[in-house]
Order: sequence, then C-alpha cells, then structure tokens
Amino acid sequence: MLDPIISAKEKLDDLLMLEWALRYYNDLPENNREEKARIESTWFHDLFIAQLIERNETETLSNLFNTLPAQHFSSLTNLIIKHCSQWPAFLANASIPILAANAPQELLQLLNDYLNQVEQGASLDFERILNIYVLADIRIDRSYQSLLNRLGQKILALPEENFGRIFFLPSLLRLSNGLTFDMLESILAAALRSYNSSNNGSNRSAGMLKSLFQGLYGQKEYLELIFDRSKKESEQRLEPLADLFHEETPLVQLDQWLDSPPSPKSFQYWKNFPNNQTAVKPFYSC
Repeated sequence: MLDPIISAKEKLDDLLMLEWALRYYNDLPENNREEKARIESTWFHDLFIAQLIERNETETLSNLFNTLPAQHFSSLTNLIIKHCSQWPAFLANASIPILAANAPQELLQLLNDYLNQVEQGASLDFERILNIYVLADIRIDRSYQSLLNRLGQKILALPEENFGRIFFLPSLLRLSNGLTFDMLESILAAALRSYNSSNNGSNRSAGMLKSLFQGLYGQKEYLELIFDRSKKESEQRLEPLADLFHEETPLVQLDQWLDSPPSPKSFQYWKNFPNNQTAVKPFYSC
C-alpha cells in the first residue's frame, strides 16, 4: 500500500505540495502523536527548515512556525535567533512562542533590544510582538517585569484612539503577574475606557476580563461563574469552592465584590497577594 508520507517526501519544494502537507498534518487527530512525529521527522526535518531560513522563505516559515510544535525547532534555535531581528513582523511574531519554549532568556534579550530601538525613535510595530503574552506561560524569573513595564509606558503614551494601542492592551493584561501593581492599574483603566467607548463594548469588555483573569490566575475557567452572577443567573458563591483555590485567596472578599462591585481603589487589596502564584489551583492538583 502506498505510504503518502514517504511518497511526498521529495516533493515538498513545490509550494502547493507543501500546503497540502501542512493540511494533511493539521487534519490528523491531536492524539495521533506517532503519525505526527513521523511526519515531523520525514517532511519537516532540520535540514529542510534550515534551508528555508537561509533562503528567507518567510511565508513558508510562518506556516511551519504556526503549525508545528515549538519543541520541533529546538535544534534550530541559534539559527532562528540569528535571523529573526531581520524578519518581517509577521514572521518575527510567529517565532516568539518557539523561542519562549526553547530559549526564553535569549527571547527576552531580543525583545529588550527591539524595545531599545523603539525608545530611540523607531516606530512600534505591534504585529511584531503580539505573541508576547506567551511569556506568561514560561516559568522563568521576573526578569521580564522591567521589559513589560517599559512596554506598558510606550503603549499608554499613545493616543487612546490608536488602533494598535486598543488591540495590544489584552496582551499586556494576559501578563498581569509580570506588571507592577501601578502599571497594571493604569493598563486596566485604559482598557476599560477603551472598551466602554466602543460600539461593541460589552463583548470586548468580556474579552478584556478573560485576558485579565488569565494573567492574574493562570486560567479563566471560573470567569463564567462571575458573568452568571452579574446577570443574576447563578447564586453560586466562591467561598464554598475553597478547595479549588490556594488558601491565601481572599474568597470572602471576592464574594463581597461580586455582590457589590468594587471601586478601582479596592484592587490595592491585591498588593498583599503573592505575585509569584495564581489564586486558582491548577486542575491537575484538585
């Protein structure tokens, strides 16, 4: 019987065949890791990708970066670092999750270098750094706090109607635990003003809250409970769910805030909550 993986191996220089190969890979069930791994090593091997990088095949590389698991590019990390500052914004942005997984400290240096250029007068290209929120998923020290707060200052200095500013605020909120309290408060206030003035304010506010919850608590699964409480569709309180939260989480205070929405000053309360952990326990520890 004809093996499509072997048959297509020598034909991937054709762009149409490569598009077919990526679709074939994507259509495989997620749990079929054995077949996916065989494709990764047969079709998308290191030499093939390295040649694409050296030939500056940006569109093809972007498709590969957005399709294959980040760990697949681990042996190509140095080559990616060497080229990514010269890549167009869409490809540099696609490389951020890959470097976050394989070389987080080097990624921070690249982002710092880019922000230095912006602070020296280069224009801020939001498309280049949209994936910066993945920093929230890598367990490195808080060395990126300075970077995020400098970036936050640049964002907040833009006019409130600036599309890039509006579009990028959720990415910063997803990095809430890496921001100083004062910067988080300023970004949250800016996001609320922006979304409240939008014609689609309620939907965008919900998206903003999901980003904030993801940043503060590491997950947003319990946000639906808060939405249901606000719409009087549920009377479920957080305190009876104490086993799902870290013991330091102020559930009584949160229930009170759900009963009577707090003012922005109330969030000073969170200054005392440990900044290196989320309030909600991971599901696997429940």
